[in-house]
Amino acid sequence: MAEGLAALSVAAGVLQVIDFGTRFIVKAWKIYSTDLTETLVSDLQRSSTNLHHVLHELQSISANDASEKAISSLAEKSASILKELLDSLSVISRAGGGRRRGAALKKAFLMAWKEDELKNLQVRLNEVKSDLVLPVNLSLMTHATKTLDKQDQIIEEMRKMRADIQDLTDTSNNSKSTSIGYGSQVVEHLTRGLEEQDEIKSYLLRALIANIYKSETLSDANTAASIQLSKERRWDLQHKFIQNLHYDTMQERESMIAEAHEGTFHWIFWDQQSDYSSASSFKSWLESDEQLYWITGKAGSGKSTLMRFISRPVPPTANQVDDETKLVGKVRPRCETHLQRWAGSEQKLIIASFYFWAIGQKSQASQKGLFCTLLYQLLDACPEVIPMIYPSRWESLCLFDEALKPFSEEELGDMFRQAVAHISSRAKVVLFVDGLDEFDGDCGVLISLLKKCVSSPIKICVSSRPWTEFEDAFSSFPSLRMEDVTNQDITNYVVDKFGTSHHFQRLHRRQTGIAERLIQSVVQRASGVFLWVTIVVASLIAGMEAGDRIEDLEKRLNRLPTELKGLYERILDGIDPLYRQHTAQLFKLMTLCIEPPPLLTFWFADETHFMARILNENVDSLPEDEMMERQEDMRRRLNSRCRGLLDVNTDLPSPQFGGTIRYLHKTVVEFIQTPSGQERVKNPLDSSFDADIRLAAAQVALLKTKIGWRTVNKLEDACLFEPYVSACLNYASRASPESSGEVMQLMDKLRDECRRSDKTLKGWDKSRAIARNVLLGRPRKKGEQQAPCTKFTDLTPNDHFLCLATQGLVLQYTQARATKGCLLIGESAKTTLASKSKSVSLSFHRLLGRPDGPALSLLSLPSVTDPRSAAMLEFLLDNGAKPNVEINRIRDVLVDRATPWEEVLAKAIRALSKDIGDEAKKNASKCVRLMLDRGAKVTGLVVSTAFRLANESQTCDNLDEGCLSLLPIDCLGPSGVYGGFSQKNVYQVLKAMKKNPDMGFKLQHGIPLSRYDG
Repeated sequence: MAEGLAALSVAAGVLQVIDFGTRFIVKAWKIYSTDLTETLVSDLQRSSTNLHHVLHELQSISANDASEKAISSLAEKSASILKELLDSLSVISRAGGGRRRGAALKKAFLMAWKEDELKNLQVRLNEVKSDLVLPVNLSLMTHATKTLDKQDQIIEEMRKMRADIQDLTDTSNNSKSTSIGYGSQVVEHLTRGLEEQDEIKSYLLRALIANIYKSETLSDANTAASIQLSKERRWDLQHKFIQNLHYDTMQERESMIAEAHEGTFHWIFWDQQSDYSSASSFKSWLESDEQLYWITGKAGSGKSTLMRFISRPVPPTANQVDDETKLVGKVRPRCETHLQRWAGSEQKLIIASFYFWAIGQKSQASQKGLFCTLLYQLLDACPEVIPMIYPSRWESLCLFDEALKPFSEEELGDMFRQAVAHISSRAKVVLFVDGLDEFDGDCGVLISLLKKCVSSPIKICVSSRPWTEFEDAFSSFPSLRMEDVTNQDITNYVVDKFGTSHHFQRLHRRQTGIAERLIQSVVQRASGVFLWVTIVVASLIAGMEAGDRIEDLEKRLNRLPTELKGLYERILDGIDPLYRQHTAQLFKLMTLCIEPPPLLTFWFADETHFMARILNENVDSLPEDEMMERQEDMRRRLNSRCRGLLDVNTDLPSPQFGGTIRYLHKTVVEFIQTPSGQERVKNPLDSSFDADIRLAAAQVALLKTKIGWRTVNKLEDACLFEPYVSACLNYASRASPESSGEVMQLMDKLRDECRRSDKTLKGWDKSRAIARNVLLGRPRKKGEQQAPCTKFTDLTPNDHFLCLATQGLVLQYTQARATKGCLLIGESAKTTLASKSKSVSLSFHRLLGRPDGPALSLLSLPSVTDPRSAAMLEFLLDNGAKPNVEINRIRDVLVDRATPWEEVLAKAIRALSKDIGDEAKKNASKCVRLMLDRGAKVTGLVVSTAFRLANESQTCDNLDEGCLSLLPIDCLGPSGVYGGFSQKNVYQVLKAMKKNPDMGFKLQHGIPLSRYDG
């Protein structure tokens, strides 16, 4: 046989055995539960007619050397299984005759294949599956690193080898296609003609990808970098990899920072002068080998504006020639000329930046957002290092076109460190990181990361408030303090702004000295805080427009506090008393928003009769000009009620929903959290105002609007709806008990809208598409295929939505809709139960309280890390949910049984293995404590099953798929260990918790493995 085809030839035969064996087991279980034996046996006989030559080929495989021993053993195992099945069928088919042939066949079948023997057959098939993966992967990698012509030759040989089967489609049959991975083409040929082709192909791809992630030998950087690709395909895959780092608000913070006022901040690039001696060192730093520079200053002193000024492009002049430059990333930022002197004329220069933003979305204040943003820019500039920073991802993408799932923070951290190391060896790298004080994690972790970065030959410029943590870390590096160097910039700003007022110009002509004194007073009182200046100057100009005399202007200025806190107090105190309760309501809505809301969200949430409008108004048919008018109404309300403290960003508006509402500055958020701020924005609130239910209602309105406005022609359009569903559930779960009536109405409306959206989605499975995605716990990215979720597909629409609400922790809805026992039975299982009840006495399982068919316990759905999780679990237990009842879950072709308690424990183990914060771990501990107090059993089998489920969830994350038990068991992690925890440790902790009701669920890493009582 041609070199390289031995493993693939055996694989083709083995897959036919798996295909037939799988169908044999499925039909065997049907023979057990139905009277269709004769038909089922006939089907198996027809399927087996072409398998005798497969058996002959497998039996003829021999190992000529050690390298073929594994292949020979695999062929031997498969041949043994196939021979047993064919012989068994031959014996069974000869049983009985006449009118009672069906009964005779069933008796013969049940004698030949008892339940334990079927289970053993499944185990043997799984062993074959597991043994198949490594040789196929090794064969694929061997040829993927050779020439493209060699890959084409293998594909052509496989086509000839399977010539007896109908050709594939043109796309899959085109060996030179640049859009399909070599591994995907091979798998397509291997599974061609199988009756269960789609399922087996899906399994094999997942197993091969899992093996890449698991195997260090297959995923080293050199091997990954050696994979041969056409130029077009390499570019396409690099682009996909880089785009997977992108998130919608990646550039939002930078775009929202005000442009530096004309004529300000130019001193940052001056040569050293007496007035700016500390700042002038920045130019020297850019041109020298010094690695870290720290810009610090008070809140509102203009640090972010300066960082943006430094790293933004210089506006081109009219006669500037667009010449070739070695700069990659942003086009010719202001600092580029000086940095190029450091980099040298022969070195590529790469500049990347990130702006932390505490009052934006979570990603904008997190380490994960930092990694994504910097990696996006670094890899865009140097894509050839991708195989080196994440070999397994690159291999699975190149070979199998793996759908890229979002990277975890741990993955991003590893990638970032590898990227810095590899890129800095071939280019000069400069990073700008603004707003370290707005990071939402441990400052020490961030500082440590930045200091480790400068162990590589790169430069980093950072900015922050002068907190002690940053002073201790950065005081020994070159630095500047904003309030020491911006006095002239503030003067220029005030002069220019006053100069735009013809009233001030008239005052300056008549009373020049007094006008100059007013300017100096503003500058002196500013104390270097630019934000204070912008607010005060606007107030003074408003006074000039109102005809204020110079004495009035001086009085106005003297009454304005010199600190931002006092200034905010005065702004809120100056709001019309008629509006103050409304002001408090708007601030409450803003405080509870999950992410910065568009104008239309506030418009719907702010309506007096908001529920009636959401339930009854046909918003999806409203004309666009009506929507625009509503946005403008809301903008004007914000202006009159909040006086600029809540602002609208119009740089990146939503085309349907308007600009994004934001706080004027982080200091506004800090102020309203103080007692003084709470007195002004919380105390005026009426106790009946429930901001959460209003925001939930607004999400339903936005969903209705989105459904009405879009025209669905493609599968990925549906993912546009999911954020509104998730957000609605989140807000509804936080609604007050007094809003229970509104919660029920709103959830029923959301259910109806989900159904309506599904009916209009062309090409979608009709079984509650949106619900499935939210139940999977992740939004699907545009263009990503939906993974199967076998756990939920057999439920009624109402049951689907109940699952959705339960997982979303909407307690009030679950309390009203869940039946006693909180167990949902699949529709097909209900039919089976009904037929059994007519002819057979209650089964042993039903006597034990177990459902006979596939089912779902609501107890298995809630997360364990949310503060509301324990309350949901407690209600479900009070409502009859049984923690220890075995639920039949469809996994592969056999029933996989697990209890709700085992699923809850698996979630808790998984949660404690991650860096999710102490509060989330306390919530998980509380859930475990509750389950134990309500009778959850502690045995070795329970712990073992929980570990398996935790591993399944982890593998699901890695592979972005939902059908997990198809994977070889050795792809699921070391036996007995998950996240550094051992089964022994978990078992001992649970046993101790049973004895001590005050003990929490705390696990230790690194407990040695050994046998334990269980």
